[in-house]
Amino acid sequence: MENLIKIKKYSATTQDYISINSGTLVISEVVIYNLKNKIGIPLNSTIVSVSVGQSAGYCEHCTYNYETDTAHIGHIVPANNSRTANIYVAYI
Repeated sequence: MENLIKIKKYSATTQDYISINSGTLVISEVVIYNLKNKIGIPLNSTIVSVSVGQSAGYCEHCTYNYETDTAHIGHIVPANNSRTANIYVAYI
């Protein structure tokens, strides 16, 4: 089974922010339509896992809708950190 599973990465950059007493936070949720096509997965493949690349200081989430082939990725991060959220998609 290991040899059948392939993994692709997608990065989303955000620009929304909110200021709080301890600094500025970047908050985002991005919808990725046609995920398979966007990251180069064959349309007849089956996505078995969609996960975020967790990093220190980040609160990240990702959900995938099999029926519409859309992913929702979001995160909260201090403004002085990178504003890129990465998701990893495993498929067969």
